[in-house]
Amino acid sequence: MIYCGEMKFFGMPRTAPALMAFLFAVPWWLFGCGSSSSGGAVAHERAFVSSAGYNGDLGGLAGADAKCNAMAQAANLGGNWVAWLSNSSTDAIDRITGAGPWYLVNRATIVFNNKANLTTAPIVPVDGNENGGPALKFDHYWTGTDVGGKKAASGHNCSNWTSSDAKQTGQRGAVANLSTGSGTTVANVWTFSDDGACNDGGHKLLCLEQ
Repeated sequence: MIYCGEMKFFGMPRTAPALMAFLFAVPWWLFGCGSSSSGGAVAHERAFVSSAGYNGDLGGLAGADAKCNAMAQAANLGGNWVAWLSNSSTDAIDRITGAGPWYLVNRATIVFNNKANLTTAPIVPVDGNENGGPALKFDHYWTGTDVGGKKAASGHNCSNWTSSDAKQTGQRGAVANLSTGSGTTVANVWTFSDDGACNDGGHKLLCLEQ
């Protein structure tokens, strides 16, 4: 029996050679070991940019969170996930209950040191998806969120993420940690790059474990 936080795995090989072979063969990060959802000691939490794209009708904040969790479960990540997303009454930073640090799903690349780091800029771009593959350099994801994790001052959020109207826009961030030349900077383009049309179904979600 092997313990991972409070999770117990039965039926493990009992002899030392067989046990070592098992441990080297199994990608333990797939079990979400060390995540806050396990109830055990937290090793680190994870972050990914969704492989799927969506228009601005996400089903509200709850619908966006459900999409993050569905993608995480499909990728065998486990855990509890929330979208980095604000609406007109809720700031993204207040939706995060985890303390970090946050890594890509490979648990090797750290992107945010702690929750306070979410109010500034990632250490490196969050450029991986839930399957461990790369997110495209210029992918955009819905945020509705300014630097500091606060709701967009513009109020652009596709009617609180319930509209796919081409005449409405939603604030978005970009995977590439680069200046857009449109008033944004390296420090904020990850959460506030520019606005996208709400009918554009190519926008991803930035999902954080907690």
